[in-house]
Amino acid sequence: MHLCPECLRKREVNKANSYIYTGVFVLMFGMFGVVVAPAVGVVILILAFVEIAYGASTRPKGETEEGEVGESETPAKEEEATFAIPKELSPPDVMYDELLNKYTERFGLPGGPKILDDEIRAYTWHGDTFEQAVTKVYNSPQNRR
Repeated sequence: MHLCPECLRKREVNKANSYIYTGVFVLMFGMFGVVVAPAVGVVILILAFVEIAYGASTRPKGETEEGEVGESETPAKEEEATFAIPKELSPPDVMYDELLNKYTERFGLPGGPKILDDEIRAYTWHGDTFEQAVTKVYNSPQNRR
């Protein structure tokens, strides 16, 4: 079980956006705090700026195949994706299944799939597609044994 790269990016963008929105809320609270108690308000403002900067720095960089990160699919594309049934498994799907079996044997049921998905996520975070990420994990030296 894995997330498609677009779903994974949307999840990471939403998480980063939540930090930014919270930082903006704390920023407004800090502005009020500067009026009431300047020393406390300045500390709150600094924390707000740090949170906004952290949220902005954790947003994934790059574009998806459809365009900018975070763009939603049109309804026609969603319908096509829903009714598309693969006739046979592609090589990355076969590699993913083999890796999933290896990782489950090596690390157990709860840990193996999570570790595999984390390794794939590390590659997709830097702009690789899911297929490229699976291929890189499959060909890595630690998985050749």
